[in-house]
Amino acid sequence: MTAIILTSCQQSKKLASSDEIGTYAFNVLTNLESLSENEYINRFYTFEELKSYVLAHPDEFGKEFLENYKVITKKDFNSRLIADYNKLQQEGTTFQIDWSEIEPVNYQYWPRATNGVQSMKGDLFFTHNKKAYKVTVTAFKAGTDFYVTKINDFSAVKEQAKK
Repeated sequence: MTAIILTSCQQSKKLASSDEIGTYAFNVLTNLESLSENEYINRFYTFEELKSYVLAHPDEFGKEFLENYKVITKKDFNSRLIADYNKLQQEGTTFQIDWSEIEPVNYQYWPRATNGVQSMKGDLFFTHNKKAYKVTVTAFKAGTDFYVTKINDFSAVKEQAKK
């Protein structure tokens, strides 16, 4: 599936459709340089939000997920996001990217189901100074809504995805 991105103002973390995932992730990236680690973490589905949802809806998850979930701590959960944040900052410096000046190209996504967990995973393509890049975006489905949980796997690409 493919969705075209239109930038918008800061929006809620609660996304009504899979098409909104790319737009939300793009907005996070365009503000990356001005976000502290805590601000970055709070742009994603937080540990507390996930915990609350899992406790209220255990029937939506597979047994393996529920067993693994029990051993995850807030510190472990947030350290993954902080590592992604630092890696994106580092890659931006390496490739001399001014995140506030990136231009959206396309967001291609596909549904996934792992251990009973419904999610969307996709590649967000963008340009900066006429060079093409992409990041991978993962979003968790909670009921009928989506929440971005991860932006990672930054890379330069030879050819940008078409709109």
